[in-house]
Amino acid sequence: MQALPAIRLALPGDAERYAAAADRLFRQSYGHDAAHAAVMDDHCAKAYAVARIAAQLSAPNVTALVAVSGADILAFAQILATGGDGEIERFYVDRDWHGRGLAQRLMQDVVGRATALGLTSLRLGVWTRNERAIAFYRRQGFVPAGTVDFLLAGLPQSDLMMQRSL
Repeated sequence: MQALPAIRLALPGDAERYAAAADRLFRQSYGHDAAHAAVMDDHCAKAYAVARIAAQLSAPNVTALVAVSGADILAFAQILATGGDGEIERFYVDRDWHGRGLAQRLMQDVVGRATALGLTSLRLGVWTRNERAIAFYRRQGFVPAGTVDFLLAGLPQSDLMMQRSL
């Protein structure tokens, strides 16, 4: 069995690789759905622009972790700290690493970093149709805390909001 990749803090100098990984892993996660595929290019161009990612990685209230192997980012998570709470804004793992323990290890590191930052809770949103991710977050101690509705390409969608105490 291949060893898990190293997990470390993402730095502003990682912005280009982080943006490319975010684009790739977002497409892996949602590109199969016709509604998402219709707006994929526009969303990725805006959300994962290198300048935007660099600004996020430089922000004092953002902590990003990357799982790296050589030059490749295979997984990443991004925490936004707001007061005593934290929001996991992004949590993606390359599908080739699903079921191999990388997501659990990354979440352990996220929780450890959030605790070290003095955060008392974490929250996240996950697409209600992503049953695998919802099951993972439940196993990690997150519980449902409502839903948020939004439009994507004019089609109604919902995210399940989940939270856990630290």
